[in-house]
Amino acid sequence: MLCKHGCGKDAVYKDRCDKSSNKCPAIRIKNAEGLIRARLEGRYKGNQGHRGWNKGLTKETDERVKRTAEKISKFQKENSTWKGRHHSEETKKKLSELRIKFLEENPDKVPYLLNHSSKQSWPEKIFQNALTENDIKGWVPDFRCGIYEYDFAFPELKIDLEIDRETHQQEKVKKIDERRDKWTKNNGWTIIRYSAKDVRKDIDRCIKSLQEKLTGY
Repeated sequence: MLCKHGCGKDAVYKDRCDKSSNKCPAIRIKNAEGLIRARLEGRYKGNQGHRGWNKGLTKETDERVKRTAEKISKFQKENSTWKGRHHSEETKKKLSELRIKFLEENPDKVPYLLNHSSKQSWPEKIFQNALTENDIKGWVPDFRCGIYEYDFAFPELKIDLEIDRETHQQEKVKKIDERRDKWTKNNGWTIIRYSAKDVRKDIDRCIKSLQEKLTGY
């Protein structure tokens, strides 16, 4: 008999694959999916309104916090069930697919767009004016592709043109750009980037560089 939760494993405890339902892969995926949706839809409140006794304290400043931390660390080391309690690669892949599907169906919930202004930056305005003045055709500003939005795009040529502000030098933003670029390239697009600093300093050189790249298409 198989587990009633549909994970595909044999039922070894009554009608479940494990004594604890929370250890069943199917249940873990279902719970994680619910948490992702709650966070993206703004329904997740966490521990709002509850102030823990140890809030603001550290093990360096409070003996109780130190003792508690030591007990937890000791328990985790002595109990093998706490070791390796991570999602499997299969579960991670499933959660990633669910998240992408949700964001594609609800583009207004994309975290990047929720936390960034929809207004063009000054370097983007400079670049757009230069595109118009140099009679460059075929581009579209703020072009949506999947869950991402490109600063400028040449849809027919599948070229994504980005104007990177100083924040793109931050490690966190670099990782976001890497994921974004990987998805974009996998979907057949070419990415061209210019820094906001270069645009402000010498827009003519940027436009000349773009024109040279476009001649190859």
